[in-house]
Amino acid sequence: MSCLSVEVGCVMDENRFLSLMNTARVQSYRGVESDYWHGYQRGLRRGYLGQLFGSDAEHQEWVRLADDGADKPSRERGRGYRDGLRACGFEVKSEPPAELPKQPRRTEVPQRHYPNRR
Repeated sequence: MSCLSVEVGCVMDENRFLSLMNTARVQSYRGVESDYWHGYQRGLRRGYLGQLFGSDAEHQEWVRLADDGADKPSRERGRGYRDGLRACGFEVKSEPPAELPKQPRRTEVPQRHYPNRR
């Protein structure tokens, strides 16, 4: 996997970490994009604490959510998680979805509706 593997916490100091966490909590409590801010808080914790917070498997799943989440709230949590890691100074590479979305089905319009078109 080419996405981030956080082995040690980031070089961010505690005051900066607490300030960003407080901002994220306030935004989450306001209810605007709460899924994003939930993921952002989790990303900050993982970035700041490293492997002391969450397993590598959980980390990989959260990184993938932004691209492969089952629904919009999941994708927003994944996007927030990545941004939280980036706030700690980590580079997080976006991975393409495991499967490309299917192309919309083209429907043929019968010629009787458009007699002048060929």
